[in-house]
Amino acid sequence: GGGGSLGQPIDQDELFQKMCAWEDANYLMAALGVKDGERAKGTVVGFLYTIRRILDDCGGSGIDMIEMRARRGIQEIQLGGWEDGGPQWTAHPDVYEACGKPTPRDDGIFWIQKDF
Repeated sequence: GGGGSLGQPIDQDELFQKMCAWEDANYLMAALGVKDGERAKGTVVGFLYTIRRILDDCGGSGIDMIEMRARRGIQEIQLGGWEDGGPQWTAHPDVYEACGKPTPRDDGIFWIQKDF
């Protein structure tokens, strides 16, 4: 699966490229909030998030996006202006189109930018 050596760190770009390859191979992926404190960069610590889609260079914008879903009862992450109806969607119509024109809903589905 992931390649690399056990115990050897990889940077964010390497991880994202691996995630793109895993997406292409139809792997199931999830993310876990694991930092100390109640909230870490918008995620709830100790909760699992399903990774639904990974898009690199959305609409030729150079912006990489990850679509996630929170389990029932957990609020969607509001981070970096990409929340439902957030200002980034208007500022980057190419990304909005590439992500399938997300509409505000209380469904637990949200997008984050890779470089948050």
